[in-house]
Amino acid sequence: MIPSTPSSDAAARPLRFGAPGADDMGRSPDEIRIIGEMAREDVEAFLAANPTVEGGAADQLRKEPPFIQLAVLDYGPLRHAREPSGVVISRIRMAKTGAQNQKQSLPSPPVVDSSANVVDQFIASNRIDHSAGVALKAEPPHIQQAVMARGSLLNSTNPSASLMSRIRQAKDGGGLANGAFALSRQACMGRYATVER
Repeated sequence: MIPSTPSSDAAARPLRFGAPGADDMGRSPDEIRIIGEMAREDVEAFLAANPTVEGGAADQLRKEPPFIQLAVLDYGPLRHAREPSGVVISRIRMAKTGAQNQKQSLPSPPVVDSSANVVDQFIASNRIDHSAGVALKAEPPHIQQAVMARGSLLNSTNPSASLMSRIRQAKDGGGLANGAFALSRQACMGRYATVER
């Protein structure tokens, strides 16, 4: 069962289990287990929504640590991919490369103007480039809320591309059946404390 609200202590720190720079020292065994379970659920929902991913690529995705799995899933569905299995393998490689780059130099957290509106705060806190920021601002409020409700993009290797993918998915009705992927990520990963509603 997914808790309805994380504890204030858990909400105060980013939940990027195993990610470079993540502070996993204070995590309880239950928290580690839950993060792993939720990441596995997200992977299975992603693979169910993309049944053309072949066994080897699917198995490789299942074996990756949660932060790599979630970075792969942040790229979005594989509806238009000619070779979905190759795309999954490529995404895994890119996520690992991004993780290696993060280990070398972790950027300081972005400075966010507290007087800015929620959309501008989301854009600044996630280091979104100008064109992707303009695209998000041009969307109607319900699309903006759907995109921001999925949480932080800082764990993504390319936050602006992930944002554009989320916009497309929101316009397509969520991308995955019943929005299960977005809801389970939001409930599990708790990386969404910066998004105000």
